[in-house]
Amino acid sequence: MVKKFITIFSVMILVFSCMVYAAKVESNVIRYSDMIGDNAVYNDAVNGLSRASVINGFEDGTFRPLEKVTRAQFSKMLVMWLDLKEKATF
Repeated sequence: MVKKFITIFSVMILVFSCMVYAAKVESNVIRYSDMIGDNAVYNDAVNGLSRASVINGFEDGTFRPLEKVTRAQFSKMLVMWLDLKEKATF
């Protein structure tokens, strides 16, 4: 009887943990309106960098994965990725 209770309780905890994890992962997904169809292959990388605040897309809610990256955009991504702080030395 006790073993059955422990088994049922363990399964309930496991199921609840999976539900909480799934909800947490879904809430962390950042969606861009142009990341569908052929562009969906970039979703994991784009969402990971978005969660890390390295990239944030454009004001219109798009990411534009096929557009060329400018030097300024690349510089900002590099600074954000390396977590560099501004140090003014004049």
